[in-house]
Amino acid sequence: MTVAGQVLDRLEHLRSTAAADLEGDYLTFKEQLENANKAQQAHSILLSDNKRLNTTQSATLQEEIVTRHAAEISAPAVARLAEVRARLSGHIADLSRILKEATKKVQDYSSGSLTAKSKREACPPEYVSAVRALIEGAGIQDAADKAKSWITNLTPEGWTDVCNGVLGIYERKVMLGSPPEPSEDLKSEICRLLLGEQRITDRGATRIYANLNDATVGALLAAVPKNHIILTYVDEKGRSFSFDKASPGQQAAALLELLLKQEAGTLIIDQPEDDLDNKVIMRIVDLIRTSKSKRQLIFSTHNPNVVVNGDADKIISLTTGEIDQRPNNNKVRIAVEEDGAIETTEIRRLITEVMEGGKDAFNLRRRKYRFGQVA
Repeated sequence: MTVAGQVLDRLEHLRSTAAADLEGDYLTFKEQLENANKAQQAHSILLSDNKRLNTTQSATLQEEIVTRHAAEISAPAVARLAEVRARLSGHIADLSRILKEATKKVQDYSSGSLTAKSKREACPPEYVSAVRALIEGAGIQDAADKAKSWITNLTPEGWTDVCNGVLGIYERKVMLGSPPEPSEDLKSEICRLLLGEQRITDRGATRIYANLNDATVGALLAAVPKNHIILTYVDEKGRSFSFDKASPGQQAAALLELLLKQEAGTLIIDQPEDDLDNKVIMRIVDLIRTSKSKRQLIFSTHNPNVVVNGDADKIISLTTGEIDQRPNNNKVRIAVEEDGAIETTEIRRLITEVMEGGKDAFNLRRRKYRFGQVA
């Protein structure tokens, strides 16, 4: 082989070796390039995520600043609201206690003819009105009836939970700057709190959220149930029945005894004899004599037993006066005929004539009952 051939073979070998090395380097470069591209993409994603997180963090920080500022401003009002709510709860508890104590006294004051118990309203109108204001426009059919049904089944503790829950949602709304749309968790909380099993749609929950303001929440928190006193009448045979089923005479006698045994302010009674027989009147008269030393009693009556046996301190006899002559006013005026104590001769004459039917009628009854004559 010539020297030229050897050189060519050597060159071919070097070329083949270089080509193989180049192929290996290319594959290595290609792999490194792909890895670099992937790393660059991952880096770009990290940069994008970092930017988004920075934006979110800035918004969160700004929201936190706004919320903190709102909380600082509203802190005194929140504390005041809590104080007022506590006082209102205390007043309600005091009222309930006072009513229960009063019901225990009814039987004693009425000599056992009445019993009483205190009953809380099952569905207070104030509750219904407050709930209807909250759910107005929420797309709930027969909203008033459903509100009443739901409220009737609520316990006092359940109503308190509803008030606390609605107040909490309103506080969050205010703290967030009152955004027009509630978050999903607030929607869920609204649906959980109101109307029980009655389903509230997302649109309805959003409307209820929009209805949350000082007036609607204030009405909810200020709604107070009323307690009623239920009276039961007990007759002379010990039979008990509803007070409204007692006769007018039984009702009047029991109430008069109940009132006359109390030591309150001035008591004004208008013609109690209309529903009472004289036997009952005489029992009431005994109470009048006892009660008048402890309070002022004013009676309008035509019954002489109330005046005479009740030992009236001052008697005013009224009579019809002249007709009012002014145009379109034909009312009869009332005039004082006599004013004085029972010892006054003229007062005694008027009692005899007006209440007893006159001296002749009075003496006739005395003769029939074989009493002495009137002088």
